[in-house]
Amino acid sequence: MSSKSVVITGAAGFIGSHLTERCLSLGWNVTTIDAFTDYYPDGLKRLNLAQAQEHPRCTVIEGDVVELDLGSLMENAAIVFHLAAQPGVRASWDEFDLYARLNLSATQRLLHAARHRSLERFVIASSSSI
Repeated sequence: MSSKSVVITGAAGFIGSHLTERCLSLGWNVTTIDAFTDYYPDGLKRLNLAQAQEHPRCTVIEGDVVELDLGSLMENAAIVFHLAAQPGVRASWDEFDLYARLNLSATQRLLHAARHRSLERFVIASSSSI
């Protein structure tokens, strides 16, 4: 496989951390983004990314997709894997603004930043909540 640069949002989650490891094993340069929200234990998410964080081709960004400069983070990316989301249908009704921000606004900002890029792919993952 040729060397590619990829961006993975929600990289500290179960799927995101395994995807990060796979991309690194393919020789790709990986930029991970995760807000480390408190829905899951912080220590568990940090443990998920601990090995990747030590890898020379991995850059771990701790930040909110809604607030980051996504254009510069996607500048050299061939693929964006968007896994970041706040799960939980029941909780979303009580915290609608939070869910709208972390799910809808984050996705809209990523798509907006990607629209002028020459990406090979933009992959959006869903969750069991859908």
